[in-house]
Amino acid sequence: MKATLVFLLGSALLFGIVIQASGAAGDENWDTGFSIPGVNGDVYAVCADGGNVYVGGCFNIAGDVHVTNIARWDGSRWHAMGDGLTATSIYQPAVKTIAVVAGIVYAGGEFNASGAVALSNIARWNGSTWTGVGGGCSGGVFALIEYQGNLVAGGAFTASGSMGPGNLARWTGTTWTGLGSGVNGPVNAMAADGSHLYVTGDFTQAGAVAANRVA
Repeated sequence: MKATLVFLLGSALLFGIVIQASGAAGDENWDTGFSIPGVNGDVYAVCADGGNVYVGGCFNIAGDVHVTNIARWDGSRWHAMGDGLTATSIYQPAVKTIAVVAGIVYAGGEFNASGAVALSNIARWNGSTWTGVGGGCSGGVFALIEYQGNLVAGGAFTASGSMGPGNLARWTGTTWTGLGSGVNGPVNAMAADGSHLYVTGDFTQAGAVAANRVA
């Protein structure tokens, strides 16, 4: 009996099986639905919408499905999202942020294509393919959020479409507009609370107002 137990434990370690110890405080609340194999690379973005969870980052396998840096979880299995999103460099993650606005899935990061479709760091999902959002953004998009019914993008870019904001831009559904004159450095994260939009990153000025990395 002892030899059998040792063999089973050794096999579990060999094949990477996670054994949950009973009595570990709080561990009973973790869901087993995302157990091995999960995804085979780093995840930088996650967004939930109804019964779907979208994850993005730098990976090409989700469960047993071949994907390109972004995938959808429907509650029981993984799905590819068209041709996915191709990073502009092998040294950086393609997808860094995901948001759902008015039922549309948007992804931002540092990518330039989805299959044969050229993109510029931001894209929207129509249920079967990825398409561009206006003229895209001239640099990396690190944060996406819904604010007052519109999509707001933040990152390290000097232009969205033909408009030149400072690292922040609002997509109205047809055009990009600025949020004042933006901020003078990259935007890493955002949050919305009622009529207020909070922006954080590596900047010292928001419009004409001094702002130490939070505005």
